[in-house]
Amino acid sequence: MKPAAGTTTGSRWTGAVGEEPAIRADRLTKAYGPIHAVQELSFTVPSGTVAGFVGPNGAGKTTTIRMLLGLVAPTGGTASVLGVPIGRGAHYLPRVGALIEAPAFYPTLSGRRNLQVLATLGGFPHARVDAALERVGLAGRAGDRVGGYSLGMKQRLGIAAALLGEPSLLVLDEPANGLDPAGILEIRALLRTLADDGSTVFVSSRRPPPSRKSSCRLRRRAVGSRPRSLARRLRMPSGSGERRESRLSW
Repeated sequence: MKPAAGTTTGSRWTGAVGEEPAIRADRLTKAYGPIHAVQELSFTVPSGTVAGFVGPNGAGKTTTIRMLLGLVAPTGGTASVLGVPIGRGAHYLPRVGALIEAPAFYPTLSGRRNLQVLATLGGFPHARVDAALERVGLAGRAGDRVGGYSLGMKQRLGIAAALLGEPSLLVLDEPANGLDPAGILEIRALLRTLADDGSTVFVSSRRPPPSRKSSCRLRRRAVGSRPRSLARRLRMPSGSGERRESRLSW
């Protein structure tokens, strides 16, 4: 079957001519001594999609994200974010919003006030705060103390914080981790909204999505010449270049 524009086959980008993928990795590797956390991982994330990065604990998802965000240096391979090599973070990180692990806020301050503090630190106009709260569905609770928020609400507030910079790419590392079923539904609904807005979202998850649970499309990727750290755990053949598409759900 011929792939549609805006999809990936192996590590080759097949989007519109001149359109750069949001993320591209080619044999990306991170080793800690003899241990490979990520080994020769290749994938692309098309712009304007919600892309899922699925695998169990220890598969290398967070390490991969940390390399993409310039938090750790790769041992081998190359990658680019928004068309810029990951070694030049100053040129692309201002256009990336990220939520890595659990967000931290002042529990005695309101959700709105917490975002205002972050906007001041980031040099963003405060006018964006209420827009971000509205976007994640927290406008009605913006004046409440964060200490009274549920875990799902705190996760949504963390995503709102990541949206303050009006990023071209949003990176979420297991945003549904630790949530109860209601919280998972909240995050899933939020990702549907972001997808409807045309945002590019790269979201990691331990749970492979069942097929027909949501209207939000997900691409699962773990390909390359020998991506043992991820491909073996995901039970995908090394070097297969296989492309899978599912519906987004946890």
